[in-house]
Amino acid sequence: MTVTTPPRRPEIEQDRDLAQRVADLEALIEEARRRARRRRTIYAAIVLTALGAAAWASFDGGGSSGVSLGRSASGGPSAASVALSGAARWRPLNGPQGGSVFALAIAPTDSKIVYAAGYGRVFKSSNGGESWTAVSGEPWQEIESFAIDPMHAGTVYVGSDRGVGKTVDGGRHWRMVNTGLFDPPPLPPPTAPPNGSLAWSLMVDSEHPATVYATTGRGLYRTRNGGKSWQTIVPASLRSKMLCRTCPIGRAYSGLSFAIDPHHPQTIYATGIPAAGLMYQSADGGDSWRRITMATPLSISALALTASGALLASDTARRGMFRSTDGGRTWAPDGLTGATIDALTMDPGSGAIYATTGNGSAVFQTTDGGESWQSAPANLAWFGTVTDPNDPATVYATTNDGIVKSVDRGNTWATADNGFVATRISSLALAAGSPATLYAGTAGTAAPVFKSTDRGRTWQAETAGLGNAPVNTLAVDPQHKRTLYAVQGRGLFKSSDAGVHWSLVPITLPSKGVQAIAIDPQHTRTIYVADCGGTCSAGAVQKTGDGGASWRPITGIPWAVQSLAINPQHPDTVFAGTARGGIFRSTDAGSSWQRVAIAPGVPAAKSHLDFPYTVVAIAIDPLNPATIYAASRTGGIIKTSDGGQTWAKANAGLTNRDMYALAVDPRNPQILFASTEGGVFRSNNTGESWQPYGRGLPAGGVAAFAIDPASRTLYAGTNLDGVDSLQLGG
Repeated sequence: MTVTTPPRRPEIEQDRDLAQRVADLEALIEEARRRARRRRTIYAAIVLTALGAAAWASFDGGGSSGVSLGRSASGGPSAASVALSGAARWRPLNGPQGGSVFALAIAPTDSKIVYAAGYGRVFKSSNGGESWTAVSGEPWQEIESFAIDPMHAGTVYVGSDRGVGKTVDGGRHWRMVNTGLFDPPPLPPPTAPPNGSLAWSLMVDSEHPATVYATTGRGLYRTRNGGKSWQTIVPASLRSKMLCRTCPIGRAYSGLSFAIDPHHPQTIYATGIPAAGLMYQSADGGDSWRRITMATPLSISALALTASGALLASDTARRGMFRSTDGGRTWAPDGLTGATIDALTMDPGSGAIYATTGNGSAVFQTTDGGESWQSAPANLAWFGTVTDPNDPATVYATTNDGIVKSVDRGNTWATADNGFVATRISSLALAAGSPATLYAGTAGTAAPVFKSTDRGRTWQAETAGLGNAPVNTLAVDPQHKRTLYAVQGRGLFKSSDAGVHWSLVPITLPSKGVQAIAIDPQHTRTIYVADCGGTCSAGAVQKTGDGGASWRPITGIPWAVQSLAINPQHPDTVFAGTARGGIFRSTDAGSSWQRVAIAPGVPAAKSHLDFPYTVVAIAIDPLNPATIYAASRTGGIIKTSDGGQTWAKANAGLTNRDMYALAVDPRNPQILFASTEGGVFRSNNTGESWQPYGRGLPAGGVAAFAIDPASRTLYAGTNLDGVDSLQLGG
C-alpha cells in the first residue's frame, strides 16, 4: 500500500480553533484516564506481592545432578522485590545515536515539526531535524507508520506492533485506539499482542480528517471517528480467499495489497497473491467495490498509485515491475525485469516511488510515474525519502543507520539524527583498567561498533577495517585495555589501538561464523572461539595461544557451542554451553571434555532457531569460581556450587524464563542480573530469588550487560534504545 501524508488543506480559523479546543479536551480526558490507571497499577502491585507461580520440573544433569535446563519454578514478587524495582530506575544514555528509521512524517501545517521512529519510541523534531526528542514511552517494539491530521499538527496516529496509537497534543500523551482493529479476537494467549497487530501503513483522509485508513497483517481497516472504532473494508470475495482459518499462527490475511489515492482517498484498489487476475476498486472509501478482471493475470505482492493515477505492481511469479494506465485491466512490463520487489513506497512530498528488493538489498526509484527506474542513492536503504510538502528542496531520507537530510533536492546529504536513538545493541564491553571507556556492538551495518570514553555521555563510530554487518560479540583483553576483538558474521576482527583500526584475524571458520569468544584472563594470548556448524547441530571450537596468529581445533564436544566461560583463577578450566542444552567442562585447557549437564528430550531441529534449550550465557563467580550460572534460551537459569558436579534450578521469582543475558557483579558476586523476554531481573542472594529490575527500560529488552565496579554502574545494551545505565550503589 502507498503510504502518504495528505496534502495541506486551506483552513478556516474557526475550524482550527474548534479543533484545538476538541484536542485540548481529549488531552484532559486522557490525563484523567492515565491517573486512574496509575491508581489501579499501584493497587495491583500491592495485590501481586502475595502471588506465587507454578512449580518447575526437575533438571537432568550430568553426574548426580538430576536437574533439567528446560523448565523452572517461578515465585511471585515479594514486597521487598516491588520496593527494589521501584527504587532503581534506568536512564537512557541517548546513544549511540542513529539506528533503523522505519517511518517519518512532516506536519502539513508546520514543516519544522517532524516525527520519526524505528524501534520502540517516537521522536519529534520542532526545528526541522536539527535535534530530536523522544515523545513516547509506550510498550512499542516497532513503529512502521505515521499519519498527521492535516488541520491540526498535534493530532498524530502511529502504527506500531501493538496496533494504532494516537496523540492529540503533539506527543505528550498517547492512547491506543484499537477497538475493532483486530476482529475477530486474537487467539490465546490473551496477554500476547494480537495476531497481525503491526499497522504497516496509515493515511488520514485530507477532506475528512476523522477518517483514517490502516493496513495490518489482517487486511485494510477504516475508522470514521478518529480511531474510536475500526471496521474491515476488504472486499468480501478477497476476504474469503485470504482469511486463513487453519493457520497455526492465528487468523491472518495472506498477500493482500492495497493502494489509496492520496489526492482522492475515497479511491482504493485492492488485490492479492492468492487472487491472481482479480482486482477491486472502491470509489466510496471501501463501502462498496467493483470487480476488475485483468486481461493479463498477475499475482501482485506490492501495489502503488502514481501521481498521474497509473498503477504500479510487482508480480511474484514473473518478477519485475508492471504498469497499468486503465485502472488495472491491462498491464505491461515496466522495467526491473527479474527483480523480486518486496515493497513499494511513495514520497508524499515529491511523488517519487521506491521499489525495495530482496529485503532491502537494493532500492530503485522512479520520479516520472514508472516511465523509468534508477538505482536509489546508497544512503536510501530500505525506505526512501520524505519531501517537505512546502519546500521541495528539503528532503529527509530514512535509512537503516539513522536520518539524513538534504536541502538541495537530494544532491548532497547531511546526518540529521541528533538525539534520535533507535540503535539495537547486541554486545557491550568495558576496557580493562579504564572503566570510562565503553564499547558497544550494534545490529547496524554502517556503524557496527561505537566507543565512548566518558561513560556513555558521547559516542563515536569505530569502524575502520570492519565490514558492513552487525557485531554480535565484543571481547576486551583483560590485561591490555587497547586490545579488543569483534565478531562480525563469519569473521573475527582484532584492534590493537582501542578500536580505531580493525584487522581480520586469520582463522578458518568452516561454516556460519563465530558464536562465542573467551580470552584467558591470565594468559591473554590464549583465546577460544566457537563456530556454529551447518544448521548449528554440530560445530567446532578453535584455540590460539599466540593472540590469533595460529589456531588449532578443539574436539570432544558433539554439539555446536554457543557460549564459553573460563575460570578466572584456574584458566585451564573452561565451560562450553551448546545449542542442544548441554554444558561441557574441560579441566585441561580444552584437551578433553566432560558433559556436566544436559537438557531432557531434545527434539530434532532444522535450524539453530529450533533449539529451545540453547545455553546463551555462562557466568562464573570471580571470587568463588566453583559457583557458576548458566542461562538457556527458554529454560531459565541453573546454578552449580561445586564447579559443575551438580546443578540446581535458580529461577524463583523469574516471571519469564526466556533468557537473553546474564551477569555477575564483580565487586559483590552475590548480586546477579538476568535479562529475559519479560524484562530485567536482579538477585542479591546468588540466584536464590529474583526481583524485577527493569523500571525505565524500553519494551524491547536487554541483549547485553556490562558492569563497572569502580563507579558502581550497570550498563544495559537494549534492543531498541541504545545503551541505558543504572547506579548500583554500595
